[in-house]
Order: sequence, then C-alpha cells, then structure tokens
Amino acid sequence: MTMMTSAINLIKFIANDYIEFSHDKVQWQRDDHVKRCRQWLTDHNDALYLEIDEKDIVARLRKRAEIRRQIPTRRSVQEGQPDRLADLLEEAANEIAHLKTFVLLKNSDS
Repeated sequence: MTMMTSAINLIKFIANDYIEFSHDKVQWQRDDHVKRCRQWLTDHNDALYLEIDEKDIVARLRKRAEIRRQIPTRRSVQEGQPDRLADLLEEAANEIAHLKTFVLLKNSDS
C-alpha cells in the first residue's frame, strides 16, 4: 500500500467513524484518532520528510528560475540571452533531485 493510499484510508476511517454524543466517548474517540494519526506520521516520517523537502526546495528553485526568465524588464530576456542566475537555480534543483534519488536508492539497498 502506498503512502497516499494509507493516508486516504486513515482519513476515510476518521470521517466515517460513528459520531459519539457522550462527552467521555467523544474524548476517547478524539484521543483514538489522534493516536492513529500520530502512528501514521511515525510510520511514514522518513518518506514524508524526503517528499516534502524535495517538493519544497526543488519545485521552488525551478519555479523561481522560470519566473526570472519571464520577467520582461530583465536585460537577458530583452536581449534573448540566457539568465545565468536562473540557470544556476535550475542546476541546484537538478542536483538536489539527483542527490535525493541517490539517498533513496542507497536506503533501499540497506
């Protein structure tokens, strides 16, 4: 089961759980939901960290490079020349993505 599928199953379980009306039962149900969510986060912590980190920094670097290349007032855009900083941003994003893949492959071998 993939991480996304297990997250969807957890959400469905909580969303479809019986609605309690007793104060004590509501507290117990809430505590149980929190416990299940914390367990899910613990089980998927490494994958979440790598996934969020990669999407966060790699996507942001690539988006920033794309934005720089589209700013009409930039001299490099006006002259049709490459933007060295945008190229550097993309190079950094590619290197981070490459290193992430390397780490994942190395971890899967162990």
